[in-house]
Amino acid sequence: MIPILTARIANDSDIFSGRRRARQIATMLELDDNHATRLATAVSEIARNALQHAGSGRIEFVLARLPQTNAAFLMAKVIDDGPGIKNVEQMLRSPSNSAHMGIAGSRRLVDEFVIEARPGGGTTVTLKMALAPRYARMTPNELQAFVDDLIRRHPTTLIEELEQQNREMMVTLDQLLEHQQQLREQDRRKDEFMAILAHELRNPLAAISNALNLQQHVSGKELPPEQAIIKRQTLQLRRLVDDLLEASRFTLGKLQIHRTPVRVGEIASQAVEACESIFNERSQHFHMSLPKEDLWVDADQARLSQALGNLLHNAAKFTPMGGRIHLDVWSEAGQIILSVRDNGIGIDPTSVSGLFRLFNQGNQPAALPSAGLGIGLSVAENLVRLHDGRIDVLSEGANHGSEFRITLDLIAAPVEPQKEPTVPAEPAVEAPSSASGSRILLVDDNMDAARTMAELFNLLGHETATVFDGESAIARFKQWMPEVVVLDIGLPDISGLDVAKAIRSETDTAQPMLIALTGFSHDAARKAIVDAGFDHYLVKPAMPDELLDIITRRTGASALS
Repeated sequence: MIPILTARIANDSDIFSGRRRARQIATMLELDDNHATRLATAVSEIARNALQHAGSGRIEFVLARLPQTNAAFLMAKVIDDGPGIKNVEQMLRSPSNSAHMGIAGSRRLVDEFVIEARPGGGTTVTLKMALAPRYARMTPNELQAFVDDLIRRHPTTLIEELEQQNREMMVTLDQLLEHQQQLREQDRRKDEFMAILAHELRNPLAAISNALNLQQHVSGKELPPEQAIIKRQTLQLRRLVDDLLEASRFTLGKLQIHRTPVRVGEIASQAVEACESIFNERSQHFHMSLPKEDLWVDADQARLSQALGNLLHNAAKFTPMGGRIHLDVWSEAGQIILSVRDNGIGIDPTSVSGLFRLFNQGNQPAALPSAGLGIGLSVAENLVRLHDGRIDVLSEGANHGSEFRITLDLIAAPVEPQKEPTVPAEPAVEAPSSASGSRILLVDDNMDAARTMAELFNLLGHETATVFDGESAIARFKQWMPEVVVLDIGLPDISGLDVAKAIRSETDTAQPMLIALTGFSHDAARKAIVDAGFDHYLVKPAMPDELLDIITRRTGASALS
């Protein structure tokens, strides 16, 4: 430990002088401009803190050498004899709430940071910057020559220091702008990756789902247990993919909701319907209590049902087999409360604050390796917040269960309620008569998905044709003139959007119904699909009843109009 220089701290001028000396010493010891500036900034911030809280202090610059390991450090110790800091750990954890923000912020600027606070006996802050290994092997004569050279040098003037800071600020600004551009490019690539990932995951899910539905229709019976498991897990995979994409939209601020007056009971029923399979799978006892009168909220029914469904799904995952789950709905003080209670593993109070952070899995035990990705609660909280509501968490701790409460503002019942139809989970599909059958062209580069869907539609009385690329789709359409075209977007040759435009340009009369069935679900894809002239838009894996319902109502209004 070789002393280099000691500087006093008694006024603002001394702070500037200490900063200039820190930069000068760092530069003489061959630290680059970036590291020299970081050290100088940290020294001045901590010196300012000493002057403000202790009235005075000193800065000791030391060369620390470890010849055995070829390690060397430049150390700057800022020492004061003030009242000290009462709670150092709290100050470092929450610097924005502390009078010592400069100290907390400085620890990110240096290679090593040590603070010693003695209540009533002052504070010592030690900053370290690593030096080149050769400084660990300096001889006594070389060290003496270095100190003599430093003493002969005068500190830079205040004007010179300000000019240096201005130059560094310009360089830093250029670096920030370049970094910002890099982040934008990475964000764009991430969006592309997420869209492609969703598409590639949904294609095989569609084929599996179609095959199971075909098998069930052919047999006319419930699926055997093994295939029922496959069907449930396929729906779970679809849910995970949807949650990942929803989380991405929230991060980018791209998710929009469309609010209308909705009955709270319909929101609750739709959420429960989506979770019944997991309750049954885990033999859990579910009970729902709804108010007798109709209560209304201003909401996007699908999105709010999704939020409540995520809470129910979360309760099922963290409640043991045979456990109890309750959904209670009531009103108080002009607000509606939707409470999801369980007797599951409970929540550690220390985990509550970060519970809704994306990918946060709290303190879930190792016995629950399949408890999820930590997305569902984040999605639910964001959806509720978009409805100007909040989610509160109640739990007495581990093994005492938990309760999640959604609170929203009530509204008066509309004069003419506009009930939006709910989508049944999976009602049985009834075959239409042959007279009502349609000519359906199925276009999908996933051959398994296209062929299984075609077989199912054939069994239900429709006439189908399948092609697997865009050019073949256009040619087959011209030859066959189908009444319905179910069209994938990501085709191997040309886009399904171009196929749709070509079909629309073929004839001005007897236009076919165009249904987009795709793995792409981001907002840009939806807009492009609307612009290309599609009548309907479904995300894979769509249930056959969804498609059949659209086809049998093909004389009605467009779902995208």
